[in-house]
Amino acid sequence: MGKSALNFVNAIFVFGLLIVSCSGKKMPEEKKMAEPEVQQVLEDESAEDTIWQEEARYEFYESPDFDFSFNDTIDGALYSLRVNSKTDGNEYMGISAYTKDGKVHAQKHIGVNSVFTFRLYDASANLIAENSMDRYDLEAYVAVDLLAGSRGDYWNFKGYFDEFGSYFLYTYWMFEDSDLGEDYIVFLNRDLKVKDFFYNSFTGGDGCHCDIESSQDGKTFAFCSRIYRSNGKHNENFKKDLQVTGSFVLNNDYCLVVYNFEGKPPYTNAHIIDNRGVAVKKFDYTGISGALGYIIPRFKVDDQEALFLLDHEKRSLYRIDLNNPLKIDLIKIDDLEKMQEGEVLNENDPAYIQISAETKDFTFEYKDGKFRYYSESKDY
Repeated sequence: MGKSALNFVNAIFVFGLLIVSCSGKKMPEEKKMAEPEVQQVLEDESAEDTIWQEEARYEFYESPDFDFSFNDTIDGALYSLRVNSKTDGNEYMGISAYTKDGKVHAQKHIGVNSVFTFRLYDASANLIAENSMDRYDLEAYVAVDLLAGSRGDYWNFKGYFDEFGSYFLYTYWMFEDSDLGEDYIVFLNRDLKVKDFFYNSFTGGDGCHCDIESSQDGKTFAFCSRIYRSNGKHNENFKKDLQVTGSFVLNNDYCLVVYNFEGKPPYTNAHIIDNRGVAVKKFDYTGISGALGYIIPRFKVDDQEALFLLDHEKRSLYRIDLNNPLKIDLIKIDDLEKMQEGEVLNENDPAYIQISAETKDFTFEYKDGKFRYYSESKDY
């Protein structure tokens, strides 16, 4: 096995080993506790109560350097946001640590260091604002194993949001040649200083499904880790003892949050959250699909202000009225009118709707305000 392959296997091993110490969504308390322990370890690496694991070194197949430019308007004027990353020739070394049986278990994660620079230009290419951070600066936000083991070159720009007075980006940090990692939400003020930079979801398994789209008034986002509002009132981590599988904005006042479920019903795992952060409506939803991340199968139709959720376990569609999200109707697929044998529904027909569950696809015709059942695939 080649050196690069060994590094990749090592990265996967480290990811699993440290899942509760630096990249774990299920144990946020341990993640918060790691910082003082790391400082203690740095001060005295020979301490008798510290057990050092073999250090993890990471190499990249491709350069982590990048240079992206994005355009948007502020107060009617065009601006360009340039995001640049360049390795500085130095090593990055991060230390993860956790306490078990009275001893500190520590590990070094070593990779290249990079400097991430954000620059804002006006329409005449004049520099308006600039800010830089290296991988050490990002330790305040990103897990150290990912800072060492990810190129950090997946940055996406959603735009400037007036209600927040901020640029919104989201960034993926995944181990080299892997889909294992985490994604993060970033809000930068107009001077490009960090307003908020927070963990959103896992990638590569158990990842939550969210749209990363704001409400119509631009004041609310439903992320995987929280409902985020321009007035500063948002729910971090939702219910800490439950796993969020989906989170979506319904309208300016309501969001839908879907938690995982287990055991026997009632699950009441789908929550309609109002702008106070209160779950004002709950219902059972068992249509969660899982692949490299969770998927909530859903769709809209042009002539209804509604969101439809497929629940393949119940063979039903939930209809959530977007003007009044407390009004939720259950439409049973087996009660729908069936299209006649021999009828052909072309996938290019505007009436064609196909929605996929975890193990099969359902196809419907939607015309004149009603659904007709067309077919479903065999389980796969």
